[in-house]
Amino acid sequence: MSNSVIENYLNQLQLKFSFTNKKTLFVENYNSSFSAFLILTLFKERNVLHILSDEEQALASFNELSSFNSEHTFFFPALYYADGQPHKYYDFNFQQRTALLERLSQNSSQNSIIVSYYDAITEPVLNKQEFSKHHFTLNKHEKISYNFLLEFLSEYHFVKSEFVYFPGQYAVRGNIIDVFSYANEYPIRIELKNDIVDRLSEFHPSTQMSFRQIEKISICPKVEDQNIELVSLLDYLSESDCIIAKDIDLLEDYSDHSDIKRFSKQDILSSLQRFNFIKYGIGTKKGC
Repeated sequence: MSNSVIENYLNQLQLKFSFTNKKTLFVENYNSSFSAFLILTLFKERNVLHILSDEEQALASFNELSSFNSEHTFFFPALYYADGQPHKYYDFNFQQRTALLERLSQNSSQNSIIVSYYDAITEPVLNKQEFSKHHFTLNKHEKISYNFLLEFLSEYHFVKSEFVYFPGQYAVRGNIIDVFSYANEYPIRIELKNDIVDRLSEFHPSTQMSFRQIEKISICPKVEDQNIELVSLLDYLSESDCIIAKDIDLLEDYSDHSDIKRFSKQDILSSLQRFNFIKYGIGTKKGC
């Protein structure tokens, strides 16, 4: 298929979403690159969530999309397996989920590409109001009490250590506080001078050396209070955003198979109808 034919096809799909009425599109006879081309096109005007059947497929899609646009592509993994056992990369997955929620809670004008899979989107998250309430934003040159910052880290169970290597740790050396937020890829070094933020920088945990100065940080703790109202990831998205799902109709509902709280398959399918929704795959049915 020539580039001009692909571009024309994607432009026609994009045009369909310019109408005000929400709709579901069903795609058949697609090739392996279909989803990536489509996502990169639609992403120009809205957030796009790509839902795959399982973690392996989702990681492949994430790696492909990241090769085109790593800055705006996020992975939203599951914390638990289908049987309710914690994922072997639980802490790392928690960090990736938190980074995405932090991005979406800011109501940023920059669109995001989100790649996930069925296990992950059935797991609930903090509602946006609670998520924003529990994270702390700090700007360069801002006045902040040294003791208040340490109290915040202690209250939210950040672990004090000699050096910072993993999310949830912090270290103190004089007027310098190193902290690894659950929403960041790298830990942050906060340098204070007379209770003024003099310098903010990211550093490599392996070398402890700063490599980039920044103007603003968000410190996100690990909040897992089941008494707080929990919602679906879909509640962080706008109805003008787009959901692209593969084989969604074939997925099993195992919301009652473990002690882990999950949304049911019907909950998810009903929520998807609020969005611009594209279904594709061998299990695609014209109706939910």
